[in-house]
Amino acid sequence: MAAQTAARRPRVVFVDDDACILQGLRRHFSARDAVWDLRWYSNPREALDLLASMQVDVMVTDMRMPGIDGAQLLAEVRRRQPGCVRFMLSGHADRLCAVRAIGPTHQYFTKPCDPRILDAAIERALAAKAILDVPPIVELLTQAQALPALPRTVQRIHAALRVPEPNMARVADIIASDVGLTLHVLKLANSAFFYRGTEVDSVPRAVQLLGLDLIEPLVTLAGVFDAGRCRALDLDAIDDLEAQSVRISMLARQIAQLERLDARLCNLCACAGMLAHVGSLVLLVHRASQMRGVAAALHEGYNTRNVDPVALERELVGVAHPEVGAALLGLWGFDAAIVEAVHAHHQPPAPDPDVPDALDVHAILYVAQLLVETTSGVPQFQNTVSPRERARAELEIGLHPDSGLVDRIPFWLDALADHAL
Repeated sequence: MAAQTAARRPRVVFVDDDACILQGLRRHFSARDAVWDLRWYSNPREALDLLASMQVDVMVTDMRMPGIDGAQLLAEVRRRQPGCVRFMLSGHADRLCAVRAIGPTHQYFTKPCDPRILDAAIERALAAKAILDVPPIVELLTQAQALPALPRTVQRIHAALRVPEPNMARVADIIASDVGLTLHVLKLANSAFFYRGTEVDSVPRAVQLLGLDLIEPLVTLAGVFDAGRCRALDLDAIDDLEAQSVRISMLARQIAQLERLDARLCNLCACAGMLAHVGSLVLLVHRASQMRGVAAALHEGYNTRNVDPVALERELVGVAHPEVGAALLGLWGFDAAIVEAVHAHHQPPAPDPDVPDALDVHAILYVAQLLVETTSGVPQFQNTVSPRERARAELEIGLHPDSGLVDRIPFWLDALADHAL
């Protein structure tokens, strides 16, 4: 039975009562027939019947349908098969109605949706499921009752941003409707990292200052961490983790700018830094006692025996935050470069023999993560050596000598001296 499950093609189900839309999707996805088990239904009840006999990996449904609408369908899918990835397609006229669907929905797409965007989203989601389907993560998410979905307001912002021409005013209006997100956005806009000499006192000004590329990971971070606070016992640990995430993001962006990377890569680095510890939050909420054991082991000097904190998580928790975070970010539709960097942010980048000094999102996130660890009082780095010397030593150990990046360490440390390195 296990062998059959491992060998089967991923099953992707499309549900829409509009025959023309289904036909158009079938034309596009015909190229996937060899690798995906594609199922097409105009009647949502038939899609529900399938759940009784077969495992479904991804379900894509329209919102407005007779009998059972998309919100009801996905809610039932979540109840029957919590591991199924759930996508919603909805027209602009359905926006108010579709708010109900955001709870059980992992990603939300506005019609008309380019099939290539939907295709890429499904592919990323299936890659995320490959990580999620590891037994310890399955157990973790079963305890959480379902693959986590983003909070409602965050999903509305994601949908508003993932259109060909995002409207900054609309994004600002959505943020302003949520007190918690408003506070987070204004707090970051007025931080030393972005401060321009005058106070930013409105959400539209904050969105303009931060830029739409940074808004998406910021609201994801804020929304997920606020949801975590509602369920977690150790609120101080949640607050510390969020502050650490913002600091990693700031350092990652600054390193990318120092290396004169293009604006897109700078934004990707900042996004990856901000989201690097989403998996840690999931573990703090759903594996609280084991994570207290990890913290205790580090404080007791367990790491002096050269045990990697990530390896310690795997030993005591059964799974570590990089794979949990990467899987969820893939599930939520983030850029593949961000997902890959988060998955490997505690692993030094392998040198490229053709371009030994190449810097990508993974390499910069690794450096930023290590700089924050070595200068933030993490137990394994608490000794009489200055933070700057600790940072230099750890980077020299972590970065491969053939990578060409070791020579950049003094430059980074000098340029980032304002961050107490």
